[in-house]
Amino acid sequence: MTTHNDCELALRKAVRELQAVPAIQISAGELEDEAPSDLSPAQVENDIREEFGTNLPRSVTQCSVAYGHISYHWWIDHSEGSVSGEFNLRPPCTCLPTIPPSAEWIMSDSERELSDQFLLFDDFPQGGTDPYVALRLDSDTRSPEIWYHATECGPLLLDLDYCAYLRTLAITKGAIGWHFLFADISLKQADFRSYINELKGMLAVFPELFPEHDYTSLQERLEARL
Repeated sequence: MTTHNDCELALRKAVRELQAVPAIQISAGELEDEAPSDLSPAQVENDIREEFGTNLPRSVTQCSVAYGHISYHWWIDHSEGSVSGEFNLRPPCTCLPTIPPSAEWIMSDSERELSDQFLLFDDFPQGGTDPYVALRLDSDTRSPEIWYHATECGPLLLDLDYCAYLRTLAITKGAIGWHFLFADISLKQADFRSYINELKGMLAVFPELFPEHDYTSLQERLEARL
């Protein structure tokens, strides 16, 4: 069973791995070692219950790490271009609930209803992009779905639970486009060309930079979507 200690250790290791590679340029980085002192677990729990009508299930709390916030934005040049990545995590157990940005003018009724159940926990402000990642909270599930949302594709259900998301983030370091590897989507359209280039770059350079990690399954997922 994955625990918050496992996830926290993996994420801290990911930060150290980024910092240890001279070729990786880090444009922004923050790791709060403690949750905000003015927030109690009871206050966070109460706010989530008021907003969503339910509590965070154990499948989330057992993996939610103890820090207040972790955010990194990085890039690396390689022989065929560059790879960049970003993550901006807000642990659900230690941060007040963040509601996704509204884009009602381009959302269908079903998308609006879906987004009302979204608790945002990862987004990408340094890169100037609008995507975000959210838990879908409702009272009928013990393992909330993970959804990735971007303007060009709308909401996409990811084949990950919260614990698996954190573990995979630690391996990918938030490389741009990695979420598509866990969505039921084809990347053949021209709109995804830049994401394909980023993913191919990541899978070309990361196995050498971070040999402790196995990127085989990610390579297979990319090939299945091309």
